[in-house]
Amino acid sequence: MSLIANWNTGGSAQTPGQGKQSLRDILHALTGLTAGQMTALKPSQRVAGMPARVGSLNYSWNATSVLTADGVMVAAADDAPAAGRWLLQPGQLADLVLPITFATADAAVLLTVPTGAAIKLVDAWWEVTGAWTGGTSSAIGVSSDNGDLSTKGDILGGAGGDLLAGLVVGEFQGTTGAVDLATNPIAGLVATEIVRFDRIVSAFTAGTGNVHILAHITKNAGA
Repeated sequence: MSLIANWNTGGSAQTPGQGKQSLRDILHALTGLTAGQMTALKPSQRVAGMPARVGSLNYSWNATSVLTADGVMVAAADDAPAAGRWLLQPGQLADLVLPITFATADAAVLLTVPTGAAIKLVDAWWEVTGAWTGGTSSAIGVSSDNGDLSTKGDILGGAGGDLLAGLVVGEFQGTTGAVDLATNPIAGLVATEIVRFDRIVSAFTAGTGNVHILAHITKNAGA
């Protein structure tokens, strides 16, 4: 489902070109957009507080935010306004999808929690789209710069990391991290804290996929 680019420029659902923010645009955003469709919405198609659903994630338009977009918790509009960002709404359980490949460097930052935001980690797993191979007993994991989650493999992979045998194509791959995310209250990240990739042993020479972080979005104020 998509909108004609100029179907209602500056108009209303009843009289194109003659009204205010269109109810049709808002309802369309609520029923589901791709990420590209959401960021392509024009100034005439969005209003402060307007919600948008992208897959399983709920966003809202913050007309005053100037945060740097990360494409996950903060998304920028295609028309690049100085102020105005799509923010992942607090109060939801969100699957944060963070791309990786065999070439992702050790300690590479996969996600930085934005200013004004906080998340409580619940679960983590690998989605493997291309099997991981190569290296010498290569192993990978996920951790954070948060002091309680800073040892390699604390979030995903465990102390020894995940080996190629556990990184075959499919969803829900991997070893539970050293910290029990679901039950441990320390498994939360606040503004400026990161999720990072760990090369625990050696380095793979092939492999693609995503890190999935399941998290409660407790705050995302936009500033």
